[in-house]
This record gives sequence, C-alpha cells and structure tokens, in this order.
Amino acid sequence: MDLEKLINSGLKGIKPYIPGTPIIEVLKKYGIKNPIKMNSNENPIGISKKALGKAKKLLHSANIYPDPSNRKLVNTIATIYNLSPDCVAVGSGADELIYYLAMVFINNGDNAVIPEITFPIYETAVRIMRGNIKKSKMKGYKIDTEAILNTIDQHSKMIFFCNPNNPTGDAIGHKDFYDFLKKLPQDIILVVDEAYGDFAEIEDFPETVELMKSEFKNLVIIKTMSKSHGFAGLRVGYCMANSSIIELINRIRLPFNLNYISQEAATEALLDISFYNKTIKTIKEGKKMLYRFFDELGLNYIPSNTNYILVDTGFPAEKITERLMEKGILVRNATPYGFPTFIRVSIGTKRQNRIFMKNFKEIYLRIRGNT
Repeated sequence: MDLEKLINSGLKGIKPYIPGTPIIEVLKKYGIKNPIKMNSNENPIGISKKALGKAKKLLHSANIYPDPSNRKLVNTIATIYNLSPDCVAVGSGADELIYYLAMVFINNGDNAVIPEITFPIYETAVRIMRGNIKKSKMKGYKIDTEAILNTIDQHSKMIFFCNPNNPTGDAIGHKDFYDFLKKLPQDIILVVDEAYGDFAEIEDFPETVELMKSEFKNLVIIKTMSKSHGFAGLRVGYCMANSSIIELINRIRLPFNLNYISQEAATEALLDISFYNKTIKTIKEGKKMLYRFFDELGLNYIPSNTNYILVDTGFPAEKITERLMEKGILVRNATPYGFPTFIRVSIGTKRQNRIFMKNFKEIYLRIRGNT
C-alpha cells in the first residue's frame, strides 16, 4: 500500500511539533526522578486550590459525558469580558481552536500570513487544510505590522498574530495594534493569540476584546488557561469573536471536546483572582531575578512580556541544554525557532530559579573557558 497516494496532500512536508522534553525522558535517560522543568512555560506555583478541590470532587463523575455546550464555562468567560455567551467558544487548549479556525476559513489554495518567527502550530493548521503560508519579515525580534500588510495578497484569508509573540517574548502596544487593524482589509480574519497576554508588562497592551466588540468584526482573540491559571495538563483554551464566527466554530467543534472536570475546574480557576495575582507576582519577580543574573554574565536576552526569557548563550544551544539536563534541569533549545545559540528559560519559583542559575553558571563558564 502506497500511503503517499492516499494521504491528504496538505500533510506532505509537515513535521511533528517538538514540545519541551517531558520529565519521563529525563528519568529514562539519567535516572533523575524530580527534575526542574523550565522548558514549557508552565505555571511554577501549580494550580488554584479551589480549582483542584473542584476537580477532586468530580472524579467520581468520570463515567458521565460532559455538557457538550460547555455552558457554565462559556457563561463565566462571557461575564468576565462583558460579552454575550454566543461570542465565546472553548477548546481543549488554544491549539484546538487554532485548528478549528483554519478549518473554518482556509480552502485549497488560500493563504494565511504569519510572522517569520512565531508559534509553529499556525502553519501546521493551515497546511492541513491545503492552504499556503506567507511569512512576513520581522524587525529584528519584533513583529513588523507594515510587513504583514505588505505580505497580504488576493488569496489571503487569515493572519495569525501572536501577542506577546512566542518565542521572542516581544509585544505590540494598543496604538500600533489599532493602527494596524484600521489598515487591514475587513474581509481578512485576524486571529490574535494572547496565550501570554496576562504577563505583558508594556503599559498599553491592546484592549482586543473591546476592539472586537466595538469596531472589528474580523477580529478573533484566543486565550489559554495553561499559563497563568496552571491548566497545561487539563487543557483549556477559549476564543472570543463576533457571534457569526463562533457559530461557524461550533458547527465543527467536536462533541464533548472539553471533559467535565476541566469545564468545572476552569470555571473555579477563572474566579480565583488571588491565585491569578500570586502567579503574576511570581513571574514578575522571577524575571527580574533572571535578568540580573544574565546581566552579570554579560549575556544578551530579549526583554520579555511572557513567563519565559529567550537568552543568547553564545554557544550551541544543544550543548547547554544537554548538560543542564544531566543536572536534572530542563530548558528549551531554541534552535528549531531559528536561534541556534539561544535557550528559552521558563520562569520558575525562587528555588527553581536559584538552582538553574547555579548550574547554568557553572556549565556556561566551563564551556567559555574551553573555547
């Protein structure tokens, strides 16, 4: 059987997404049972106790199908953002919603525009639908909105815009974003991925939901609960858009796409402001801690609006990440993103940050001394 003749042609050339090294691989390779995981931008302080308590209480209901409309969670999100519930859709992580949006809007031969350095799942989702990807140039590490506008052609249906951008951590402010929206043709869907928006430290982070409600019906905002709410393992994301777009998503959304425990726990987490504030405080303090450390070593890094820092080690990233892994510390090799000497370090607890700094310094100075 020749599978190449049978498969969806959009699959050709697609490479699997490479996630951060899981803990089980460190155990298998080095026998380290409790490594410090700073490679997938997870919440270092865990999950809301209220959400966790709710999840535990519901385990006995695992044999019952969940609410297929995710009604309670959708209504909670709608209330928080002062939206009608028909302007909200939820998914098993933000990734599921990215796939749905490509399924809704991309036909064979259409294209989507993405910055040349950004989250790779956008490209995968579009190519599966046999669409094409057009990549706009960056201004250094920053997304160039004028370059995006200049990349659009008559076949462009969508733009995926990650703000703050993964992996660089840079963010665009409200005025620049609004000016970009005003110039953008209204028949092109703009998907703004704000997975890291809760950590943005620029003063004028875009008020995208208000812009969507008041003026721009082509604007879709995606958010995840994996980061600031600690739901990376429970997989909850949501998007907000004009009700006509949400209706299209719901036509193809998998039945029971979010399990009952995730629905109920996510509702509790969104209402636990104390835990959310503690997370934001932990990340801000951790970033300052690591900034000082990298400054002392004379290393260049990109000031971050996320819960991680992309730092240039000056040496092959694989050499650094592998030696850190031997010590039980996981950080991300940024080579697949086009940064062969950079590592991406997720902000940890104070203890985790200190252990990382101690071991990184020893490894870095040893490598530098041998060159």
